[in-house]
Amino acid sequence: MGNIQKFVRYLLTIVNNFVNFNKYAQRNNLEIQEHNKGRLDIFRLSITFIFVCAIVFGLSSEAKASKDKSTQTIEYGDNITGSISVVDEVDTIYFAGESGEVVSIFASSPDGISPGIQLYDPDGQLIHSFIPNSGIGSVREKLISSGIFTILFYDHQMNATGTYNLSLVCVSPHESGQVIGYGYSDTARTEFSSQQDIYRFTAESGDVVSIHGSRIEGEITPAIHLYGPDGLMINSDANNSSQAFCTAPF
Repeated sequence: MGNIQKFVRYLLTIVNNFVNFNKYAQRNNLEIQEHNKGRLDIFRLSITFIFVCAIVFGLSSEAKASKDKSTQTIEYGDNITGSISVVDEVDTIYFAGESGEVVSIFASSPDGISPGIQLYDPDGQLIHSFIPNSGIGSVREKLISSGIFTILFYDHQMNATGTYNLSLVCVSPHESGQVIGYGYSDTARTEFSSQQDIYRFTAESGDVVSIHGSRIEGEITPAIHLYGPDGLMINSDANNSSQAFCTAPF
């Protein structure tokens, strides 16, 4: 219940008691002296003034709350855009997860926000906290329970505002992503700075795979992360250049 509703209920209780007192006074032929009437008028004015102030305070509080934070939902494979309007704003993002899934959260900001990310389980327990050292933030975590998980996003330095992009993917054992095979080659485009594209392939024990990604245009910095069937990372390359290579034996 909001501030306004709580205060209105409190005022209605006071007014109801006052009305009941007047009824009691009339039934028992009690007379209110002239000098008491002035006090009653002041009491009525006080209630009116407090009631108006409560409305103004409640509306301003609700407006501030809506300005200081935002709430969104996200699903695996989604890329969302948000904004930090005040330096101490904390945005809340919800998603549904299952026990055993390995999730990857990636965030970036073009406006100087230092992405701070916290991941909470359905019971409200903190399970991962990312402290950034650049304009990107990432969390990779294996879920050990099922339900609605919570991501908190904020500017870690608490001194910047602006927009940000955030993506969520399920690395394993979810079936999202494009299925490819050995010899695959293609061109793709990123629409969001936090975009994570998933490619899945089948490998046999003893295979040695080589993955190469390169920038064709724009300012993208390719990064490759290779995960095994169990969701554990096998190898990665994110060297802040125009190309990324990843080789691993199975």
